[in-house]
Amino acid sequence: MTGYPEATEFDALSKIYAEKPDLEAGERFLRQSVRLDPRGFFVDIELGNLYLKRGSRENALQAYSDVATRSQRSGTPALD
Repeated sequence: MTGYPEATEFDALSKIYAEKPDLEAGERFLRQSVRLDPRGFFVDIELGNLYLKRGSRENALQAYSDVATRSQRSGTPALD
């Protein structure tokens, strides 16, 4: 694993959208990306999408809520 959030996100997406997806690994990489750089709201959106794919509606709602909270704090409209 790298110390670069972009690389971690790409690692996550390659696991999630692979021919044989590894959703657990994808989730780990997305969580790591958020820890490394919480400003990347798009990572929370992907995390929410992953939770929905895995059937975890409550976790998905929390991830989407995190997007709105972070965008309000930063002044960057993530959701229009």
